[in-house]
Amino acid sequence: MTAWKDGGRRDLDRFLSEAMERAATTIGPALTQLPGPLMIACVPSRPGAARRRGRDLPRLLTGAAAAGLAAVGLEATDGSRVLALSRGEQRGSSARRRWQGMRQSLTVRAPVAGRTILIVDDVMTTGASLAGVAEALERAGAAVPAALVLAVAEPARAKAATGLG
Repeated sequence: MTAWKDGGRRDLDRFLSEAMERAATTIGPALTQLPGPLMIACVPSRPGAARRRGRDLPRLLTGAAAAGLAAVGLEATDGSRVLALSRGEQRGSSARRRWQGMRQSLTVRAPVAGRTILIVDDVMTTGASLAGVAEALERAGAAVPAALVLAVAEPARAKAATGLG
């Protein structure tokens, strides 16, 4: 994932987009019973990340998830610009700092009340980003029944115990 996000590996865009699309296809049938218009929102990148990377990865994943839902007959609004982050990088921060930082840095920039929102993210590390996004959207009146992630990072303690860190 690091090679894709920060190593400029654009050749992985298609592979990872297809993985997100398949995941959305799988979860789609469960979303048909939920109330309200469906929207897909992503955990937003830090300011300047899209410029630095040369592409907007969260928006890429949002589009892939929308394509997967469309394949099973569900229409979803693109909510990739609904949230914004205002604070600096969290990579390398402790779990506690990640949770605190996410709560303080998220802004909901568009009306979402009454919507059902599926969250997409590339990597879940501590769960702070997903929880923060869900909390912010729910405070704004949305229902957040699920999230799709491409990968789950191995906790630091497990890496240290296995000697793989």
